[in-house]
Amino acid sequence: MTTTLQPGPGPGPSQRPVHPAAPDASDVVVRDATAADHAGARAALVASFAQFRPHLGGTLHDLYLADLCDLDHRLRDARLLVATADDVVVGTVTLHPDASAGELNWGPGCAAIRALGVDPRQRGRGIARQLVEAAAARALDGGAHNLVLHTAEFMTAAIGLYERMGFTRVPDLDIDAARLIDTEGERAPRVLAYRMGLDR
Repeated sequence: MTTTLQPGPGPGPSQRPVHPAAPDASDVVVRDATAADHAGARAALVASFAQFRPHLGGTLHDLYLADLCDLDHRLRDARLLVATADDVVVGTVTLHPDASAGELNWGPGCAAIRALGVDPRQRGRGIARQLVEAAAARALDGGAHNLVLHTAEFMTAAIGLYERMGFTRVPDLDIDAARLIDTEGERAPRVLAYRMGLDR
């Protein structure tokens, strides 16, 4: 027996419960981004990830944020989704429909999400959940069997959301960021791998 994402297709073997978004999020629309949305998406990411500067240190935080905001590079093989309220971008997530190759290297049947961010002034409305659900629906429609992601160990609010939605840990695919980038003496976080099964 499986449950179903609302709206759209649903979870996999975890039979995770799906909680609806907060009632006051009824004015939020999640859709594929257009080029006109890119500035708003970058602004949402900058605002959302500012809180992590103390965890990363200035140099590493700036490198990470520059990478998150490099939409032109990332969207060569990914889809950008945005959440809007009153036609203003308030959140975003990137969906990689095929996470089996390249630096993602999750194996066949996996789609990945990355760069989930919500404007801090809009938090508590269920917008992050709506973005993940929309990405999961598109991943399933594209033939993926799993939705996967990496997140830093200190992003506890995001980790809580992912686990409530049914994502489970895949420790074998964790990343030690210190082995990949020059942190200039700043401590690099452990990057944790998560996976959620998708099913009709």
